[in-house]
Amino acid sequence: MKRSHLILINLLFAALVGLSAAVVYQYITGEQPFGALINIFTKKTEQITTNQCTQAAAIDLTTAKATPLQKLAVYQTACHSKVTDTVMVFFSMPATLDDAEVYAAEDAVTLKDFAEHSVRPLVIIEPTQRDGTQIDYTEIANGQKNSVLTAYFNALKAAGITDEQLGIWNPLPEPNLEYWVNSGPDYFAPAINTYFSILKSVFPAAHTSILLNSATYSADDASWQTNSESLLPYVKGITKGTVDYVGLQGFPWMARQGGTGAILNGAEFIPPELLSEMADFLGTTKVWFNTGTFGSKYTLDASQTVS
Repeated sequence: MKRSHLILINLLFAALVGLSAAVVYQYITGEQPFGALINIFTKKTEQITTNQCTQAAAIDLTTAKATPLQKLAVYQTACHSKVTDTVMVFFSMPATLDDAEVYAAEDAVTLKDFAEHSVRPLVIIEPTQRDGTQIDYTEIANGQKNSVLTAYFNALKAAGITDEQLGIWNPLPEPNLEYWVNSGPDYFAPAINTYFSILKSVFPAAHTSILLNSATYSADDASWQTNSESLLPYVKGITKGTVDYVGLQGFPWMARQGGTGAILNGAEFIPPELLSEMADFLGTTKVWFNTGTFGSKYTLDASQTVS
């Protein structure tokens, strides 16, 4: 065989091997092999883009002062569009008549800020004063705080707040988490009835809401894995027709370093049947979930934790 024939056969064999390798590479990686070869010699500029979250234009929040509205502005920037027109905000609960005047004056400023920017507040009122002191549910249920709550709502009205500007009002959230004082079923429903009765006496058209946690557990339960078969014991005593919205809270969970177990399925950490059961009993079709995902990654070195 001539030398030229040997060279030609070898070149043909090498080409077939190369073609086979290219096919295998593209099958495994999904990338074009020659494109990858070009990239080795060509510096490619990385470009990260996001799409619009909605078709609506972003709300103008350039003059917003309330922290939740400023946070909403961050989300709008990331989404290049409007994200939502309802945002959660937390208010403290007054324990004295003096607190009622002070809290109402400051809360009115926040509510007006929301109204000015056409954002509806979902107001969560924990039974906690601004200094962290908790208010006993029994004091609300038995009427000890009636004068304080009445003074608070009257002060809001005197500051120019309307029923619409209140947004959705949700007091005493997560009563089935036992870090509150006497928040069990025996006191939650009476406390809600009392609270909403006073609210409606001042703001008749106010929108009301309750929020329960998907799992019932005590403050010293580090596993957070106690499931609730039903939350009806907490709502059975609530006067029907007084609650417009029913909310359910639940979050994914993973054991600490060295532990075992995880709850990552939404059907487990925020089961919708718990929510529908409460809504059906109270006679409302307006429901909402409070949920989310992990905000940080655990590391053995705190300085390396990313949030």
